[in-house]
Amino acid sequence: MARQKSDEKNFLYTEDNWLFYRDFVKSSGLPHIIESSNYTTRFRCGNINLNFMTTQQPNCVFAAYNMIKKNIKDKNLLPPDINLDDLAYFNFSIPDKILNTPFTEIWNVDIKSAYSTVLTQEKVIEPDTVNMLSRIPKTSRLVSVGMLASKKLIRVYDGNNNLTEFKTEIAPTANFFFLCVKKTGDFIQLAEQEIKNDFIFSWVDGIYCFSESGAKKVEKVLTGLGLKHKTRKYFDFIVKKTTSNSKIVTFCETPKGVKKTFLLPEMNTIYNQEIVKMLGLNY
Repeated sequence: MARQKSDEKNFLYTEDNWLFYRDFVKSSGLPHIIESSNYTTRFRCGNINLNFMTTQQPNCVFAAYNMIKKNIKDKNLLPPDINLDDLAYFNFSIPDKILNTPFTEIWNVDIKSAYSTVLTQEKVIEPDTVNMLSRIPKTSRLVSVGMLASKKLIRVYDGNNNLTEFKTEIAPTANFFFLCVKKTGDFIQLAEQEIKNDFIFSWVDGIYCFSESGAKKVEKVLTGLGLKHKTRKYFDFIVKKTTSNSKIVTFCETPKGVKKTFLLPEMNTIYNQEIVKMLGLNY
């Protein structure tokens, strides 16, 4: 169905208005298209062009994303070759012998601006984009880079509401995001090799270890790689095993404070998918 020029109407996504307009478009008896991406759901039917924001993001997210995408386009960069099965969003090395054994304190070293640093080191983005990314909050920065891997599901219906076409479009910039994941995982692996048995687990861009001396070794590795980092101590650490053999890690930001929890399953690939969904990528 050819797309006709129309004025786009934007709405905040809720179940009620989504269902109302979906039923309205279906009842029109006209061919229509429903496009669902990570952040929007769109109806297109003749001159009707309805866009629903499924996830609200601050303007700085879209501004940063557009700057990254423009840098890639202006440089005529080809997407890097990345095997998605090799990506690791987390890793852990927790022996059964420490299960249910409380530790007074553990140490965490976070790589600061890990993904934007990778894009800088790989000469994907320009200094003005680096500056933009450095000025926005961490969550916004992560989402703006994650938008490079946006995914769109397109469903085409005829006038009788029969599905005539279904296809998936993945952004051509997706592998630039997965390059960030891959390189960050490589950084963490080098740090893990350096501290050996002092390593507990990693989560996206954070490394957790048992001792302050282990944290200092991690800092040295990261500094050598040109990475900025932040180190902090956590308290009341304990690991328990679930009935499915996954491990539940809990610790507090202050002694006896509010607990922070991570679920570390045995199958990395399964939970990798869950983390990707958390990042808003829907893979």
